[in-house]
Parts: sequence; C-alpha cells; structure tokens
Amino acid sequence: MRNAITILDHLQFDCPTQEQRTALLGMSDFVKKENKDDFFILCGAAGTGKTSITTALIGYLNTKCIAYNIAAPTGRAARILGRKSKTINSTIHSLIYNVSSNAKTGEVIFRLKNNDVKDFNVYIIDEASMISAKPPVDSDSLFKSKNSLLSDLIKFVKSGNSNNKIIFLGDSNQLPPVNEKISLALSKEYLNTTFKLTGEAKLLTEVKRQEDGSYVLKNATKLRLGIENDLKHVPLHDIRKLSIEDASRDYVLDYLANGQDAIISIGCTHKMNKMFNNNVRNKIYGFNKKVVEKEDLLLVNQTWKRNDFQLYSGDHIVVKDIDLSKTEKVAGLHFVPIKIESKNMEGKLEIIDDYLLLDSLNNPQGIHAKQENILRHERFQKNKVFRETLMPWDDRYVGAIRATYGHSITCNKAQGGEWDRVLVNSYFMPSLKFQYTAITRAKEKVCFY
Repeated sequence: MRNAITILDHLQFDCPTQEQRTALLGMSDFVKKENKDDFFILCGAAGTGKTSITTALIGYLNTKCIAYNIAAPTGRAARILGRKSKTINSTIHSLIYNVSSNAKTGEVIFRLKNNDVKDFNVYIIDEASMISAKPPVDSDSLFKSKNSLLSDLIKFVKSGNSNNKIIFLGDSNQLPPVNEKISLALSKEYLNTTFKLTGEAKLLTEVKRQEDGSYVLKNATKLRLGIENDLKHVPLHDIRKLSIEDASRDYVLDYLANGQDAIISIGCTHKMNKMFNNNVRNKIYGFNKKVVEKEDLLLVNQTWKRNDFQLYSGDHIVVKDIDLSKTEKVAGLHFVPIKIESKNMEGKLEIIDDYLLLDSLNNPQGIHAKQENILRHERFQKNKVFRETLMPWDDRYVGAIRATYGHSITCNKAQGGEWDRVLVNSYFMPSLKFQYTAITRAKEKVCFY
C-alpha cells in the first residue's frame, strides 16, 4: 500500500457502491487534523460493507501515520473487529474507566480515567448502537456510574486533546441499549444538541453481499425495510421451524462437532434460555448431570479481572477442570476452584485457574445486592489486602468468576457477536429489531424453534 493515494486504494474489493465511496471519502477528509468536526457516524445494515470500510479506514490511518484507538462495548465485539481488521482492540470500559470499590456499601464504582495521551487521536467505536446514553438506573445494582457511557466516552476523548475525533460505527436497526428506545450514539442531532459537537452521518443501505443468495441477508433486508416503515410484522422466508427438542438435538450435534463459534441459541427471556440450556446439558451429560461439568460452556455475566487476565460480561468460557468436592461455603455462598479456557483480546486461547461462584449459574442477572454486601463485609474483615485496596480481584471470593450457562443467551448478550448458525426462540419475539439483531448474528444459517 505504499503507493496508495486515497482511502479507496485500501479497499479489498473493486467497484465500491456510490454510498461506500461517499462514506470512505468523507472519512478520509474527517480524520485530517485541520477538519474541525468532532464526530463521524457511519450507519450500515447487514451486508452493506461496513466492516470492509472500517478495514480500509484503518489501512489509510496507518499509511498517513494518524494515531487511533479502536474500542467496542463488549469484549466479543472488540475481538471480532480485531480479527477482521487485524488490530488489537479494547472494550470501551477498559479504555476509559478505572474501577474502585466502596467498603461500606460494596458498590463497584466506575471512575473516568485521565486521558494522558495529549497527541491528536482518532477513536473508532464499533457496535455503537449498544452504547447507553442514559446513566444506570438499577438501584439494586452494585455497579455504579454517575454518567452515561456515551457521556463519559466523549469526555474522555476530548480531555486528551480537544481536537480528537470519534468515528461511531453501527447499525441503527439493531436493538438499542437496555431501557432505551433508540441508539442515541448514532444520532447526529443528539450529539449536536446534547454535547455541542459537530459532525456528519452517512448511511449505507445497498446490500453488497446479496448476490451470494444468502437468505439470511434477504430476510435481514426485509426486516430493515419493515423497521424503517414502522411495521409490526414482516413475513420471513426459507427459515426452518423446529421443535425445541429438535433444535436442542441439532445444537448439540453441531456444538460437539464444531465448537462454540459454530452455533448459538438466542432467546428473549432468561426463562427461555434456562429451558434450552437445561435441554442441551441433559443431552450432553444426562439427566443426572452435576451443577457444573467438564467442558461445560458458560457465559460470563460480570466483568472479571485477576493479575493480567480479564474476562468481560458476555464472554464465553469453557470448563476444563472442576472438583465439586472442594466446594467452599463463604458468607452463605458457594465457591469452587475451577480451570477454564477463554479467548483473549487477540483471539488466542488462554487457561485460567480461579474460583467460580456456583450461586451465579442460575442467576443471569447476578446475585442479590444484599448477598453481595454480606460477602464483601465478611471478606473485608478477614482479608487484609482486600481491606487495604478494596479491589474485588484482591480477594478470591469477592473476585470469583460469575457466570451462567452459555448455550442459549439473550439477544442483548449476543449483540456484537457472530456465529455460523443461529437458533432463535420464536415463542416470543418482541420487535422487528429483536428479530433483525438475532438473525444477523448468523453468517450462514438461521432456524426458529
């Protein structure tokens, strides 16, 4: 790419659409230091080439020696973009926050880091539809932040250098953040009126990959048009409908043959997911299965850190070794030593030895705040290091891995991820955005059950 003259030379295919060409040239102008705009929004539906454009942008920034950071709301989304763009990325939380703890209340508090990088930087934020524009409202949660993630992200970016720029990449047809009606991080008007930022937004609508005959993309396009026209129902075609028994059987065969990246089930509620997870585990381990078995697939439901290792909420982990006879009861909760396998931000497999909170397995939303407070208070009394630092990872029990069963997950947890095949529980699909988000997690095949 030494002889590349424009950002278009970094595209990995010929003949971009007019929309793609306009977006790329707009980005190349936006990242110039002399350009006074603060943000650039690129919205693109499934199959419109958003990832290819992002890869071209990164190549262009490298050629022009423009410093940049890439982040996403979840570890899964960050890893996927990293694999496709051959970059090392981070989550937004790890980029902008330090974590502290309140000894009296047990609250875990996200505090905004100082942005010590004073040189001009471009911040590329993928899966921006997932970024919350409202402060957390769950009064029962132990995780506290005074501001919204979007507000803190903008403050962090601009505190380093007032000329820093943000590129928001996303799909406004996907589910918005929990308890929000739309994805405000993808709204030019909201960023302008709320944060007094200037910028532009480009929309990709032409499906570039449609020629491959993918019924997934064809149905996604139908759903997108339905969303744009405010329809309540859109008929979908060529999607098989299975019973839960057949779906769980097909899932087990595929999962055992091809691994966790091959297939996932998506349900609307925790109750639906619990039913499917139980069905799958019965087929793998039998009806006399233990609460956790070797090779069990679990889903992390609370960000975890220990030494140089970190797991993010929504990450999948695989149990490699566990001995339930070594279960310990602490503050009324149950902990067991465990060896797990996980993927780091580079997508490489790592083995982690730690403790698992068994009580979290059937509580996807986490244990009750009262239980957490009792645990933290007891460990505060008994663990000198934890008493001094107040950091969860300085206590084996407070900082234990929190995870639930991971064969079937909610659509919000699946967001930002992709699998070869996706099974969608169609008993209750609350909106077209839910359907759109669920089926666009699939690269090859979708089935309803």
